[in-house]
Amino acid sequence: MSGAETLQASGNDRGLRAGTKRHAVLRALLDSGSEGLDCFGAVRVAHDFVMRSTVSDLQRGYGIRISRRPHIVPNSFGGETHCVRYWIEGEARAHAARLLGDSEGVTIH
Repeated sequence: MSGAETLQASGNDRGLRAGTKRHAVLRALLDSGSEGLDCFGAVRVAHDFVMRSTVSDLQRGYGIRISRRPHIVPNSFGGETHCVRYWIEGEARAHAARLLGDSEGVTIH
């Protein structure tokens, strides 16, 4: 995959229950702004060890557009690890905030 890709799926506006992994990942994605979140950050802030599956669930089940791009991080052995950085932008941020129950809206980062 090259460049930034945005996927959109059909979904609904039913809220996400607080205290769930999906809720924690969506909150982390919103809080990370345009910097986004990769799989290592997802483990740190949301205890999610399978972020790509959670992102897929959020897109397919809730209709959230989640942008992504290839990302490289240094690993513990002096090499590089290829992963994906995810973020939410534009009107998708307002949709995500509604799903989280944020009545005040979101700040654009």
